[in-house]
Amino acid sequence: MKKKSPPKSIDPDNSIFLLFHKIEQKINSILNSMLEKYNITPRQYLLLQAIDYLAGTTQIELQNKTNIDRTTVSHLVKKLLDKELIKMQINSTDSRLKNIRITPKGRVFTRKIQNKIVLAEEEFLNKLNIAKEDGFLENLKKKINE
Repeated sequence: MKKKSPPKSIDPDNSIFLLFHKIEQKINSILNSMLEKYNITPRQYLLLQAIDYLAGTTQIELQNKTNIDRTTVSHLVKKLLDKELIKMQINSTDSRLKNIRITPKGRVFTRKIQNKIVLAEEEFLNKLNIAKEDGFLENLKKKINE
């Protein structure tokens, strides 16, 4: 027997925020299962992907690109250094900054995973009946950066 909800109560399943939360959980589950065999976390992979894209970047640029806090970025950089997927050197114009670059090993590693993730993203969007070309992703990017 179904319980009757109190007057004016709203079913959480009709909440956009809750639905996005559930989608986030689903995405995290997919990513975790894909990345665990490579011994890398989703955040480590996100940072590695950003380092690959922003050739010769700094921790500050990585923070801005990924929206990951400074302490966590520093911790993730250390993990990726330990795995020899990235390298770090003092900036030639400002010794307080360190340039971070992907290593050849890191680039091969990233490409191997990247192709699988792109396929998984396309499959996920297809299940939601969303095409990358329909503007959905661009609209998400705009809202995230507001």
